[in-house]
Amino acid sequence: IAVISGSSLTLSNNLANAKKDLATEQAKTSPDATKVAQLNTTINELTLKINAGIFALNRKLDETEDALTKEQNKETPDTALIATYNATITQLKANIATKNEEKTVKETEMKDYRAKGLYGCSSIDDGSSEVITLLTLPTFYSLDAPITINFTATINGNAINKNDGTSFTLEENSLALPLRPIIKASGNHSLLIIDDGKANTQTTPAISVAFNNVDFMGCDQLCATNGGLILNKEALTIINSILSKGQANLGGAIYNDTNASLFIKESVIKENQSFTDGAAIYSALNNFALEDSLVTNNKANAVNTGVISVNSTASSLFNTFTLPHISNVTISSNEGIGVSAHGEILFNNNTIVNNTIGVRLNNNLPLIYNSIIAGNSQADCDLFTALPNDGKIYFTNNLSVQNKGCPAGVAANNNVFISNTGNETLFAALDSNNRCAAPPALGLLCPLGEFGGLTKTHKPRLLAQYTKLSDSPIVNKGFFQVAGNLGLPCATTDQRTLPRENGENRCDIGAVEIQTGLQAYTQGDDIVFGQIKRFSPSENLGDAELLPAEYCSDVLGSGTYLKGCVRLVDPPKHGSVQFDSQTAEVVYSTNNPNFHGFDKFSYSIVTTLSRFSDANNDKILTTAVKVVSEPPASLESKTLDNGSINILSLLMLSGLLAAWRRSR
Repeated sequence: IAVISGSSLTLSNNLANAKKDLATEQAKTSPDATKVAQLNTTINELTLKINAGIFALNRKLDETEDALTKEQNKETPDTALIATYNATITQLKANIATKNEEKTVKETEMKDYRAKGLYGCSSIDDGSSEVITLLTLPTFYSLDAPITINFTATINGNAINKNDGTSFTLEENSLALPLRPIIKASGNHSLLIIDDGKANTQTTPAISVAFNNVDFMGCDQLCATNGGLILNKEALTIINSILSKGQANLGGAIYNDTNASLFIKESVIKENQSFTDGAAIYSALNNFALEDSLVTNNKANAVNTGVISVNSTASSLFNTFTLPHISNVTISSNEGIGVSAHGEILFNNNTIVNNTIGVRLNNNLPLIYNSIIAGNSQADCDLFTALPNDGKIYFTNNLSVQNKGCPAGVAANNNVFISNTGNETLFAALDSNNRCAAPPALGLLCPLGEFGGLTKTHKPRLLAQYTKLSDSPIVNKGFFQVAGNLGLPCATTDQRTLPRENGENRCDIGAVEIQTGLQAYTQGDDIVFGQIKRFSPSENLGDAELLPAEYCSDVLGSGTYLKGCVRLVDPPKHGSVQFDSQTAEVVYSTNNPNFHGFDKFSYSIVTTLSRFSDANNDKILTTAVKVVSEPPASLESKTLDNGSINILSLLMLSGLLAAWRRSR
């Protein structure tokens, strides 16, 4: 369309370059005659194409009409020349009309192409930037060679959501179909090369390519020299994606080249390998940012190399972000150095645990704040330059294990060092159901799991053994904007995009901010006489846990208690309530076979978090329950079975946020 219109920048640039090359060749002492002839031919062909465009034809028409007018206004016009001008004008108008028809046909073809798409891909934007929708299919988009993207484009996958419109977690595997389109390598090669073939400069800036809700799966062998999944030479953005099973010498998942920039958000980078450096990401310059994401189970096969590796102190002028940074990211269970950096990267609110080494700065100063760097097998911090006494803030409000390499700094830095034993044991165990062990089990963090948000996290825990909230080395240990506390404010949300405390109360360190979950809410369901219904007191507790029975007397006074200190507050009028002595579940049954209507009751619990509330009334969470009871002749509830003790689906009716504040 641009060629027909005569507005093709490609043709114009090619013509200018050909003329420049011709002048350079002709200026030589011994010009290459063959090359001169080739360049002259190229210039003539390009000139003809450009002059055949609508723009050039219209300009020629204007010039001819002006010449005709001048000739007609002469005292003795040249009739033959006027006839020639008129014939030329007629031909030019015919040529322009033909070109406009060609343009209309091409525009119609383009619109049809955009509407129909190709192999599941469709473009919905008629602008200069391509916006492409990639459909979610039952199978992979299988590539038998890398695809080069050399133009600005946004590729959106039409992700499958839940019935209520909310998103599944990125690694949800309960469905038979993929949640997002998956691009997969069918052979030993990478998937994508992002490169327009031009050097990124101020006059020829990088093209911008963005992927949203698209997964990338590599060949799970040595797929490429650089970038097992993606070789990026431009400005690349990836959001809501899984990047897995890429293998390369440099950059198992992504190789970020010189003067390129990379931004990844709300994604999972897992099961990638490098054989030289950068199991997940290798960045030639300090040109990348990572937010709200999980990096796990990647393997750097070469000794002392990084999972995320930044190979230079230099930063490109063409970054699409202000400062290279890693924020609200969990880097866990990788073989290699979690982050190996040479340049200045800002770390804020990260959880970097259970790797070979946590962070290596290769003799550079840190910029690390509000983070957990702990439980890494060889060292938590490695090759940090000694912190200078210059009044600047380098390493503050962080948690690590004693004698694992992390600097303490001055007292105002508020760094915490744990022994990784007893109440300072870093990881909780898994129970028989492969879930984070319940209190009174020890462990400051749960094993990696689904605790809300798109990606897995290590949820912090408030131990039952604590007597006050300040006993936790994680909760409320982030930056606090008062005199004498140095540091950087926490991010406004956590890895799960849930809100953080940043005002009256201090934020939590690490990638997860504990959510109160103190909600006065209502449970309910239908029941037929002769059936029982179980209600779980563990619902909607946020990140809190039920307080163990042996600690209930500290809150409620002496007595005999079940888990969660569960107690009946208002009894039902038409049924009975008992509490399961093992699970503390609320068990309701009807007493009157002839009753048809509502029955209501309420019960209370205490959690590991609510017990630290300032007000006594806020230490106890009360739940109202409404049951619709039917006589035996009525249709049985589809969600119940006679006498069943299975945990059945619940209908949440409403929720109110209880007034509660953490104590400092």
